[in-house]
Amino acid sequence: MKIMITVKTMQEMGRLCYELGSRHISAEISENIVKCPFDEGLFLSLKTLGFNAEKIGEDNFENISHTKIHQEIHRQSVSNAHINSVTVTTHSETTTMK
Repeated sequence: MKIMITVKTMQEMGRLCYELGSRHISAEISENIVKCPFDEGLFLSLKTLGFNAEKIGEDNFENISHTKIHQEIHRQSVSNAHINSVTVTTHSETTTMK
């Protein structure tokens, strides 16, 4: 079972992401729908905070751990680093800055 939260504004999306992130909850985020693993306490908290949350029964949700998310962000940062590199040549040496 999962929780599906429908958001109406970017401000609401920001509030929701803050709530989920502070609890290290993995989430599937699309334009205006966020899905996360079901937890009764989280569900009740989201409802109390005014989010449009409902229980859904999706079995194909891919549960991505918090660590895996950070690893993917780091991998993308490293692979994109060469795009943002600048080579600076001075009289005495050549340096590549990132």
